[in-house]
Amino acid sequence: LVCFVILRPGQAGTPELALELQDLVAAALGKPLAQAQDLHEHDRSNVPMMPSRDFISSMALFFRDRRRLVLGRETAQQVAERFSQAIASVLESHGSGNVVVVTHGTALALFAADHGAGDAFQLFRRLGLPSYASFSCPDFKVLQIVERV
Repeated sequence: LVCFVILRPGQAGTPELALELQDLVAAALGKPLAQAQDLHEHDRSNVPMMPSRDFISSMALFFRDRRRLVLGRETAQQVAERFSQAIASVLESHGSGNVVVVTHGTALALFAADHGAGDAFQLFRRLGLPSYASFSCPDFKVLQIVERV
């Protein structure tokens, strides 16, 4: 599930707008929808725009040398640990039943690779928009990866 809002010129996204979108989607689905902490993308807020080839090369190093700060404000290892802890927290607070988590490709690729999906960088490169993965619980065995919906 991917949700987005197209803003009019001069408008900016706000926390209030995010909550409004969450409420609209929850009503449309007839299901509860809640935000959770630390499921976000690798923090690249300090990275300027760069040519695609430079970005891809940097990301290859990011995935290969997981403990080295290559790009952005987090190492790949920090992203993987943050995301895994967030998943555990979501599952603990949710109880039983299926859970859907919406995240971004870098975090998903790291999590999936850590649970048997192969090379994280190669998976990151293959993931289209949108894509998804499903895992068993509680062992997080990769059940399916759909690289492009």
